[in-house]
Amino acid sequence: MRRLLQPATPVVEIVWATNSAVRAAAIRRRVLALRREGRAPLVLDPSYGDLARAFSVTPRFELGHLLDGHTTADHALHAIEPGCFLLPAARALMRVVSGDVTMQEILDVVVALPSVPDILIIGAGRQRASELASWSGENTRFIMVVDSQPGQLMTAYVLIKGLHAILPQLSVSIWAGAAAMEAATQLSLTAERFLGLHAELDIS
Repeated sequence: MRRLLQPATPVVEIVWATNSAVRAAAIRRRVLALRREGRAPLVLDPSYGDLARAFSVTPRFELGHLLDGHTTADHALHAIEPGCFLLPAARALMRVVSGDVTMQEILDVVVALPSVPDILIIGAGRQRASELASWSGENTRFIMVVDSQPGQLMTAYVLIKGLHAILPQLSVSIWAGAAAMEAATQLSLTAERFLGLHAELDIS
């Protein structure tokens, strides 16, 4: 008998920025780029509504309800761009941090959705390195979005350092606008000098 092919586990991208508006703009940019490549992204919102509000979404259900079988994908998913959906996930991701749920269980729910995403984007802002690391799948990429806020350079470096200690094979990209180009370049050079970590720079 012919075996049915199982959906591939989606790549995980964690997009970090301290400012919620900057984070939402970066996620929208990433979503549009992925759609142009023919990819199928799904955005998880762990922010108790900040990201959902930025995309004008008012959710009633979240990923935790899907995990527990209390709702269906039709009620939990919210379209934010053609072919791309947002799924609120604050409580579910906190259950990963506490150990009640594994990241693999979340990925299993994701690949069972009617429109199977091949890339999972998680917006992040105030989370600590250990929390972000617990959300990491086998193939996780961190996108650090740097702007011109005072003190953000140190905040981003401390986070990268903490993540690198937990995940030695850490993959990091640093995004910045022209106004924050100097800060982003300094962050990249500092990470390479003191951590031996090469971070890809994306200035736009």
